[in-house]
Amino acid sequence: MRLPDRRQGITQAVTWRGTPLTVQLGFDGAGAVREIFINGAKGGSDVEALFDDACILASILLQYGVSPEELAQHLGREGTDPTSPAASLIGQAARIAAAASGGSSDG
Repeated sequence: MRLPDRRQGITQAVTWRGTPLTVQLGFDGAGAVREIFINGAKGGSDVEALFDDACILASILLQYGVSPEELAQHLGREGTDPTSPAASLIGQAARIAAAASGGSSDG
């Protein structure tokens, strides 16, 4: 799927385990979430590379038809309760994407 060069997006400030970061979502022309970005890790760090790679994978899944709700549902969480916090920042970003698309954002 080719996204337009200019598209709608939102940015949400988050704090993950004491670190302030931002989650950005990019939308297609129909308003569906198709991209996730996480910013705020130290430039050039392993954490930044991990966030970038995880976001690329999540964005590819979104562009190939996996819904944000499905993505959020299948990513890990702390404990077995579906309302428990996401186990990773990419899981939290997926929950933000699900909420932005009108789905559940438990946690």
